[in-house]
Amino acid sequence: MTSRRLYFKLMREDLKSRLWAFAQPCLGFFFLFPVGAAFLAGEIREYANYQTGLLRYQKELAMLLGFDNGVTVFLMIVAALICGLSSFSFLNSRSKVDFYHSLPVRREIFFLVNYIDGILILMIPYAVCLALGVILGIANGGVAGTVIPLAVRSFGLEMTYFVLMYTVVVVAAMLTGHLVVGFLGCLVLAFLVPIAVGVLQGYFDTFFYSYLSGWGDEFFEMGIRISPVTEYIMRVASYGSGEGMTMAVCVAWGVSVILAVCACLLYRIRPSEAAGKAMVFGVSRPLVRIPVVIVSGLGLGLLFWSIRESTGWAVFGVICGSVIAHCVMEMIYHFDLKKLFSCKGQLAGCILAGVAVLLVFRYDAFGYDTWTPKEEELASAAVYFGSMSDWTDYGEIVMEEDGYYNWISADNFSWVFDRMAYTDTENILGIAEAGIAKLQEQKERTVLREDEAGYTWGYENAGEIDAEYPDGNYYIYVCFHLTNGRKVYRQYIISLNGLEERLDRMITDRQYREGVYPLMNLHAEEVAGIHFRTTRNDETKLLGLKEEEKKALLEAYQREFSTLTFEEMYTKAPIGLIRFTTGEEEEAVQWYERQEELKFRDYSNRYPNYRLTDMQYYPVYESFAETIRLLEAQQINTDFYEKADISGITVNWYDNSTQVNHSERITDDREVEQILAVLAVPGLQYYNQFYRYSDVSADISIDEGKSVSNYTISFPRGQVPESILERLRENR
Repeated sequence: MTSRRLYFKLMREDLKSRLWAFAQPCLGFFFLFPVGAAFLAGEIREYANYQTGLLRYQKELAMLLGFDNGVTVFLMIVAALICGLSSFSFLNSRSKVDFYHSLPVRREIFFLVNYIDGILILMIPYAVCLALGVILGIANGGVAGTVIPLAVRSFGLEMTYFVLMYTVVVVAAMLTGHLVVGFLGCLVLAFLVPIAVGVLQGYFDTFFYSYLSGWGDEFFEMGIRISPVTEYIMRVASYGSGEGMTMAVCVAWGVSVILAVCACLLYRIRPSEAAGKAMVFGVSRPLVRIPVVIVSGLGLGLLFWSIRESTGWAVFGVICGSVIAHCVMEMIYHFDLKKLFSCKGQLAGCILAGVAVLLVFRYDAFGYDTWTPKEEELASAAVYFGSMSDWTDYGEIVMEEDGYYNWISADNFSWVFDRMAYTDTENILGIAEAGIAKLQEQKERTVLREDEAGYTWGYENAGEIDAEYPDGNYYIYVCFHLTNGRKVYRQYIISLNGLEERLDRMITDRQYREGVYPLMNLHAEEVAGIHFRTTRNDETKLLGLKEEEKKALLEAYQREFSTLTFEEMYTKAPIGLIRFTTGEEEEAVQWYERQEELKFRDYSNRYPNYRLTDMQYYPVYESFAETIRLLEAQQINTDFYEKADISGITVNWYDNSTQVNHSERITDDREVEQILAVLAVPGLQYYNQFYRYSDVSADISIDEGKSVSNYTISFPRGQVPESILERLRENR
């Protein structure tokens, strides 16, 4: 029976022999925490306002000591690898194995000594340096009540995932008898499943045109999280979102205990003569080799397809990848080139399996791209039609502790998919069927996807004046809410031709509008200010309106915006932009304007990623009669060209057939009026991606006081004044 004194003596001797491993985390964590905390304190002086600098330091200190510090993550991953392999490196030497196993110590005790020492080598320097960082942080202005709980929580979380990664490395050490092979084994255990999942996801993304990457991928996410390293990184990435960690920590510790017990059992049955061999247990060879070979074959097959889009070359890639991986694995197993083609039957099986998977995806054997739910199975849908709302700002303005306002952007898809419940199931299924037909056309041609905005560059009739860009293709993204509670995500490519009626029916539906545009959910009592602009330099603010005036203007705009159809968008661009701000948003706008005047003097190290004065604007069209009437009642002139000081207009037409540009300077007042009557306001075409352009454009120079701005604006198709067309034809 081994005494407690012997146990601690063995632990002490083991630690003495591994001082080199102990020194590395000491050095890394010393420079990260104590030195980092002192270094960041020097930035306080860089702020004109001491309190602002102090608040900034407290925030940076929290990032330094917190769980989501990327440098800490890197050090933990490297330390887990070093500590795990060094803890049982003696198993790779026959002389050392014979010596240690000759001692009157049970293998379980020997395993426990080395396993615990590997954890202490990291934990002790981490705890000491973290404590020093906390002390220095508090001494320089950090709040003890905030910093200490944060550091304690971070310590617990970091050690949880270190132990998990470390234990996986120990398992790899138990399965191998060579240091280099042990390192490769760590990579296989940590990354084989995530790589396999990534390759499979690549096949979905490549061959299934309706696959919407990143949505409905719970299976893929679970596969990625099987790796302790990727689980650790993903938990760090989601930490700031406030996601609960209790269950994840319990699972991590449970898995660590199970893996530690398995490693101990493997150590018990591990033969001493296994030292120096690549794989200790023969049964583990095919269990590792077969998945590696199949994944390698599929990965190389996908690479060949992405280069040539040829089934033959993809099959060739699968065969080559499988053969190469098989030969490399056999060479590692046997350290003998003569064994490269051992287990030919398994190699043939892997090749057949890889080719079968490739063909299933290539020819959509299970009908992924042609699937739609039956109408009785569909409860509702959420639809994101990007070209209809790309200009919409999703997110919110927040004020941070130091009084700094910032825009926190939200994911467009998440915002829409979480809020919309479009119940016109017959209509959305009709749109989906049209999208499927378009996808099948693309599959038959095996062409690359067109530009996201849907434009096919070029003209329908080269050499014809006032031609237009041909109708393009547009992406539409759908989340089907099934009656059984499932959510199924798809993306489709559609052409507007023949779908205008269905699309008009969708975009004018209240459920669609409220699920896509945040403004449609705003109530009059929430409105603090109203802004109208034609350009950034031409803006009017309405801040003192009565409640009934704000309500009338908001409701008029919401009502008229809801009736906007493709027919109008084809021929008209917005004439202006309107913004309805809440009280907090109005405070943020005014704060931003003050800071711009001060050039952000009080926040010298920070500058917003977004101009808060340019956010959350919505288009106003000429047909919005009630909205325009109410704006004009507040002395707002909505006619941009009526108040613009135009110093010159030049009409241009580029002849595709001759590749010659034709220009005409316009000076006649009547022609100038005709041009301005149909021309869009500069910069506002972005808010209407369905506006049908002519190939005739106008260069307009506008005197804006301090400078002259030059704009190039395309005419709407079919609305170029006839006199202009005649002059261009005459001067060709």
